Amino acid sequence: MKRVLVILDGAADLPIRGFNGRTPLEIARMPLMDRLARMGRQGVLAEGDDPALPFEVRHLWSLLGRRPGAWQGGTGYLEALGLGLETRPDHWYLSAGLVALNDRVLETAEVPGLSEEEADELFSGLDRLGLGFSHHRQSGSRAVLEVPKSVWTWPSVCALRHPPESMQGKPVLPFLPEGRDAAPIRTAWDGCCKLLSMEDVNLVRADLGETPANGVWWWGGPTGESQWGDGGACPLGLRGGLISDSMLLCGVARVCGMDARHVSAVKGQKSYYSDRLAEFAQLLGKQELIVVHAGRPAECGLRGALDEKVWALEGLDQWLLRPLVEMLMGVDAWRLVVSAGSMVSVEQRTYRSGPIPFLMAGSGVRADLNRTWNERTAGTGIPGPISGANLWRRLVEA
Repeated sequence: MKRVLVILDGAADLPIRGFNGRTPLEIARMPLMDRLARMGRQGVLAEGDDPALPFEVRHLWSLLGRRPGAWQGGTGYLEALGLGLETRPDHWYLSAGLVALNDRVLETAEVPGLSEEEADELFSGLDRLGLGFSHHRQSGSRAVLEVPKSVWTWPSVCALRHPPESMQGKPVLPFLPEGRDAAPIRTAWDGCCKLLSMEDVNLVRADLGETPANGVWWWGGPTGESQWGDGGACPLGLRGGLISDSMLLCGVARVCGMDARHVSAVKGQKSYYSDRLAEFAQLLGKQELIVVHAGRPAECGLRGALDEKVWALEGLDQWLLRPLVEMLMGVDAWRLVVSAGSMVSVEQRTYRSGPIPFLMAGSGVRADLNRTWNERTAGTGIPGPISGANLWRRLVEA
């Protein structure tokens, strides 16, 4: 049997006041999901509750049966794995991002209009400082920092946990580690920011009236002295693959022994879907479990773009889910779970805690009485909220 989990990350939402209390899932026209609702069962999933992991990771971590606190390597280590780096036990790995500072206050976590070439030049300049670290480029203004444990020590690196999005409008210095062991990190950060403010890239951007990338921030440090907490790595018991544009989720997949396929986070409508479908077609013939992650609903929700979030859901229904289900129809036995992944309030522009709607269809799944899928109908389905481990058993057990 082929088992498929599709995560429409951030699809769940709170009722929108200007739309008679409806949510984007209720507003969007999703005929394929309506079809699956008529042939499947739905319910709500208890949100992953591991505070050491960001919202986009908690859901998958829970669905794959991982216990809260089992991973202590930090999100930077997961991104390093997602990049395919050959990690070393005597090195730390942290998430890194170019940011905009104003008198040591973090003005914006994503520098608008910063090109790949500009980011490459700025990160290369930081590595030439000779402070013992190096940056491995991702895309946009992001990278993974690699630094020997002999240069930055354990207690101080552990304090680097806060993502820049959580620090906007706040002074940066209180978020840096303190104490004698923290001196190398604070010195490195200060030197990096001084260099960035003098780089030609930023001088030109300032002359043009553009926001300069005059700061760097590192986060996603470990939460324990070992990579694994209690229990260590847990094998899936299935051959699996994952498709996502998130380095974090690709890292989770590799931790679980899965075949991680990273796709570009391009903004073009057709390639966003076609890239995922091409990888899905390849994995369908090789793997027993395939996870397909699409984060566009969350991106739109965090920007407060209601219309775009609705269009994203409709596009995923038409151009991703419909051809994906058509491919599954050619398989003798299959089971599909579509999950909202996380709740992102488009009005509040933030992740929110709450139950996550899901729908299961395919071989051996008895249909309920629902005819559409959203937060309200999911609440009338399987009594819940159910745990990620419970849903995992329902997906895996034939």
